[in-house]
Amino acid sequence: MKTIQFLLISALFLLLAGSCSDLESTFSTYSDIPEKIYLGKVDSLSGYGGIGRVKLTWFVNADPKIEQTVIYWNFRKDSVVKEFHRTSPGWQKDSITIDLAAGNYTFEAITRNSAGLYSVWETTSAISYGTDLRENLRERGIQDLSITEFNTETNTNTITITWADADPLNVYSEVSYTQKSTGERKTIYVTSEKDITQQTKTVLEDVSNELFGENTGLDIVCYYIPEKGAIDTIDSQVFTEQIVSYLSNGSRVQYNAAGAQTTQASWNNNYAKTLQKVGDGIYYCNLIAGFGANTVSLFRLEIDPNTYAVNISGCYTNTAWPVYNTPGQESSYDPLTRELTLKYTAITSASGDYTEVVETITPRY
Repeated sequence: MKTIQFLLISALFLLLAGSCSDLESTFSTYSDIPEKIYLGKVDSLSGYGGIGRVKLTWFVNADPKIEQTVIYWNFRKDSVVKEFHRTSPGWQKDSITIDLAAGNYTFEAITRNSAGLYSVWETTSAISYGTDLRENLRERGIQDLSITEFNTETNTNTITITWADADPLNVYSEVSYTQKSTGERKTIYVTSEKDITQQTKTVLEDVSNELFGENTGLDIVCYYIPEKGAIDTIDSQVFTEQIVSYLSNGSRVQYNAAGAQTTQASWNNNYAKTLQKVGDGIYYCNLIAGFGANTVSLFRLEIDPNTYAVNISGCYTNTAWPVYNTPGQESSYDPLTRELTLKYTAITSASGDYTEVVETITPRY
């Protein structure tokens, strides 16, 4: 029994001795390989989109051996090297802007130096936007555009714009117009944020009151960012608003559905009307004939730029009651006096009663 125990102990000793020899051999083998040294990697790598370009920002590690930051993209087929110049100890912010075709890109960044040392990777993504993005932008809506004062001495308007809510990416808008007293072009910048009354109002003073007059329009451009933190703003197409004040002279005859005359009325400079441009040669008028304003009424005048004939359309009080050119009669615009001679018919009841109007509206100057 003792003999067996001795043999087992001897075998165990030999096994342990062999294992220690193997460990010593393994350690001896790997101890000759130098330890891999990495440079400090970039930190907080972030990407921001722009028009035909992106911007990358990061913090360079405090490692004093860092000499460059290398940015890769397109599966590391493309790259750019940013030389690093330390200006202060510790972490230091750095950035680069790269011109790129429109697309979504993933970027990888490392630091390196002339001794062949480099860091581990850091990644981020960014979008380069194409110029066609502008085609999908819409102008900031206008809730109300009105003449809040007419100066009879200078024949100028004070116009108030009440803006609708801005798109979340709309940063600001600009309104340009020509002041009548100086002839100078003035630009007002409008924030996208609402004021404490939950509305944003822009007041323009000394605005000319000339339909089709040169430089009388309000040119509006809205500026957007394609994403939060983007490096470029995108401007919408210029759109023009114009509003002028007119005086109305006219008469109307009321008929029942059978065509029998029932009443007639006339007026002379009793109604101040406003014309608001909504398209090339297309204007909305706020009052139909001598009737009061109604929220569902629409009085649309379309002036032919060649013949100056005026086409009238819209509705009175109810969308089912149309306003249109009186058959057989012509409405027109005089470019010299800027007067409008309008001859139109408006349905005024569900039974088909109607009124025929002959009206001249003259600019207030």
